[in-house]
Amino acid sequence: MIPRFILISSLFFIGAAVPVLAQSDASLTVASPNGAVVLTVHVDNKLEPYPSGDRLYYNVAYRGEPVLLDSPFGLDFKGAPGFAGGIRIASYEHTSNDETWERYWGKRTNVRNRYNEVTVHLQENEAPNREVSVTFRTYDEGVAFRYHLPAAWGDFKLASERTGFRFVGEPTVWAANFGGYHSSQERPYHQMPMSQLSPTEVYGMPVLVRVSPSRWAAVTEANLTDWAGMYLTHEGNLRSTLISSLSPRLDEPDVVVRSTAPRLSPWRVVMLGESAASLIESDLIHNLNEPAVGDFSWVMPGLSSWDWWNGPYLPDADYEVGKNTETM
Repeated sequence: MIPRFILISSLFFIGAAVPVLAQSDASLTVASPNGAVVLTVHVDNKLEPYPSGDRLYYNVAYRGEPVLLDSPFGLDFKGAPGFAGGIRIASYEHTSNDETWERYWGKRTNVRNRYNEVTVHLQENEAPNREVSVTFRTYDEGVAFRYHLPAAWGDFKLASERTGFRFVGEPTVWAANFGGYHSSQERPYHQMPMSQLSPTEVYGMPVLVRVSPSRWAAVTEANLTDWAGMYLTHEGNLRSTLISSLSPRLDEPDVVVRSTAPRLSPWRVVMLGESAASLIESDLIHNLNEPAVGDFSWVMPGLSSWDWWNGPYLPDADYEVGKNTETM
């Protein structure tokens, strides 16, 4: 949660005011405010290695070069059919936003939150004609998207989410294998070709990707609230593709989310930059998280430490080692 003061009111535009590059009944393309990032969403019936049927795909280009090729989206449910194939774009809306908010403490005080957005309303072609909406945002430093299940879904059990991230070429990754969904999340990041990631292991957020010397990406999530955390695994049939894998419930291992609609998922995020350092400088994740509410004037920067660094072992200490000022 990030506390914010809005300094410049949000500006919203619907329709032509947003730089939509092209659109058809089954395809929409929207650029980021400065045009560096271009995202295309479309429904298509693609051939192998994709499953058959009309499905939602998205692709992303950065500074005129492709980063993500057509990547699929789908949802599986326990006790109900999945939502993936046999769908169409029933309607859509475009929105633009430009605001500046104040960060109490961090890498910069005034943070600009500027993006273009398209919300795609998907509907099944056949009964029961269920609907799911997916909102895509294009920032100058990346893309983000999340899905919305409207109230008509009622009680639901999400069994899995199949969001793909199909990178171009033979990218290099830095990834941490957590060895499962339940861990301390304290594993080293290893550099390797993406094709060497295991399809039977899960990797923690974020996964850093070098597409080319001047195209870097980080796949992660934002605004994770009352939802299953996302991990990534390798799609064995596609060398340069990562697939989302949500953490299962402890009390119902074949379910990842048990809830009642309407519900919004967390944001799925692909940060983009010309170097790894530019990803650190980005405010994208903070902009996607909901602002905290309350008085944070008491928050002050400082130093902290804890006894995990040394435990009870400080052989040269001439004082009692422990949770005390001398040890810290």
